[in-house]
Amino acid sequence: MSSQAAQIYLLTGSDLSQITLEADKLMLQLAGPSPDPFSCDIIQEGESGPSPDLIRSLLRSLDSPSFFAGSKIVWLKHFSGFATESESKGKSGGEASLKELAKRIQDGLPADIILVMDGPGCDRRKALAKACEAKGELRVFNRPDVGKKTGLAEMAAILRGSAAGKGVTLSRDAEEYLLDALGGDTSLIDGELEKLICYCGGVGQTITREAAEELCFNRAEEQVWALGDCLGKRDLRDALAKVDSMVTSSKDPDRTARSLIFNAANYFRQALRMLLFMSEHKLKTPRDVNAFLVGHPEISKGAEKGSIEGMHPYRAMMVAEQAQRYTPAQMIQAVKTLRDALWQTTSSAINPQLALENALLKILGT
Repeated sequence: MSSQAAQIYLLTGSDLSQITLEADKLMLQLAGPSPDPFSCDIIQEGESGPSPDLIRSLLRSLDSPSFFAGSKIVWLKHFSGFATESESKGKSGGEASLKELAKRIQDGLPADIILVMDGPGCDRRKALAKACEAKGELRVFNRPDVGKKTGLAEMAAILRGSAAGKGVTLSRDAEEYLLDALGGDTSLIDGELEKLICYCGGVGQTITREAAEELCFNRAEEQVWALGDCLGKRDLRDALAKVDSMVTSSKDPDRTARSLIFNAANYFRQALRMLLFMSEHKLKTPRDVNAFLVGHPEISKGAEKGSIEGMHPYRAMMVAEQAQRYTPAQMIQAVKTLRDALWQTTSSAINPQLALENALLKILGT
């Protein structure tokens, strides 16, 4: 059913930021910037969260015509309780209310009612989503999985669309940097673009990579540095604490844990490359590495991203200092241990954080 003809809209999925943004846009289109309280009934949960009474209020509103002649919009705004419908054996009031709402929609709403609902967690296999899809529009916004090409393309499209909506364009290099910096967290896009617009002189500008690097901190690099520093110090307690902090504060804990496994493996690969670099150039100490890179700036020209040659001399010295705390055999074994941990997260039911912690115990606990 087209958006112009739809009587019912349900916006859901796993990406709360996109759901909220798109619902606000839809309501602006339907009711304007200042909805008339006599023809627009906004129903929203309070601090206590979702409740059966909230859905019952919605059901009563669906039975009440507009105060004046014409259509009436009923908006269940930013609702957080759709997931209760997924309880297969539950008999909670919330689940019963949602089932009643699904039946009401399936039976047909009054012709002068427009229903808008938004919030995460509505299972499209359940009655409510099916009824909305059959009688109106179901729009699903899932958080892009940037570990896959399709997810990366989705995130890029969202980023470009947000930039265009704010009247700016992104250079290709700036877009690549922001995709890496933001990961799949769409909630960060608006704030980062606002900073960049102010920095670059307002709307109508092209955002450059240099501006993005200056203002937008790369979260992936933050994770690499934080965990890598613990690995370099061979500090098991601090490493476990850092992992727990980063994973538990993440909106996608499992994905963050898997990313940290990758980062840890890359740390040991880089440390092993440093030992090879030192052997190749006959450098015995970390200070020798610093002095060599300072004295041969020409080798950084055209160096690959992440290579020893392309590192800042001080950073290279720190990596060399940490690398010398391991033997090459220990580094190779660490990479194998992390490889096995990653395989476990995809081939078994193990929690990814637990798989990472077990790997760190094997690597740092000896």
